[in-house]
Amino acid sequence: MPPILIPHDPEGCHRLAQRMPAVRSNVSAGDQVTRDQLKAIAANVAKNPLKHVTKNNQSASNTCAANGGELMLAIWFFWQTGKVLDFSRLWLYLQGKLKWDSRSGRFRDDGCSIPSIAEVLLELGAPLESLWPFNPDSRTWPTVEKFKRSQTPEILSNALQHRAINMTPVSQDFDVAVARVALGDPFFWGTGWPFPNGGSGHATCGAWIRWDERLRDFVLLMGNSHLNNEEFVCTRRQFESAMRNNTFGAFHIEGNLDLNFRANQLVM
Repeated sequence: MPPILIPHDPEGCHRLAQRMPAVRSNVSAGDQVTRDQLKAIAANVAKNPLKHVTKNNQSASNTCAANGGELMLAIWFFWQTGKVLDFSRLWLYLQGKLKWDSRSGRFRDDGCSIPSIAEVLLELGAPLESLWPFNPDSRTWPTVEKFKRSQTPEILSNALQHRAINMTPVSQDFDVAVARVALGDPFFWGTGWPFPNGGSGHATCGAWIRWDERLRDFVLLMGNSHLNNEEFVCTRRQFESAMRNNTFGAFHIEGNLDLNFRANQLVM
């Protein structure tokens, strides 16, 4: 299996953060979302999007940034429409590579930054997988110029129908991230691998939450794009460690700005 690779992109993270609205977690709404309410949401197994959306495998390529972004987009559309839609991971990756590094005229399968994928989702969206099927073999990918010429009105129009209207940075506060995921704002990010601070980089998707009775705390259920390891758990400590000085990038889709809860309600 090739190395899992996403580059650090602090400049891209800063650039994107400047164009995204801030998230407020201390609103004074009367109907606060409490820890017990979030536990009830988490207990509804049928609501877990990982039980519904397609589990993809990218372990034969370095396309994890696009796979993480695609899963986030698919989960958000599942929340909004109840439909399971598969979006083109390879198209998203190649568009991200146009932003990140395509100077050689050919697309090299050497990873793509998280902010580059996020910008594609915001500006262009992503077409359905059927319009640009996934192929992990980079030897068969088009040249940069051929890819640009192949962007037909049908593909671009379809992509725009699935554009991320809003995205916001992931908060350093674990409780804020938990609440946002439970209320319909999945996220994708880059972390060290082995998780959370190993020597290589990998992109995954914060898809759902679960209450862990042993920890007496919530955990995040992470969607992963590796066969036989399609999901894993992220604890509070792992999240805080991964987010500390994170220069890979971490972004929620949609951006539920008024969260209607106070983080300290979630802590025992």
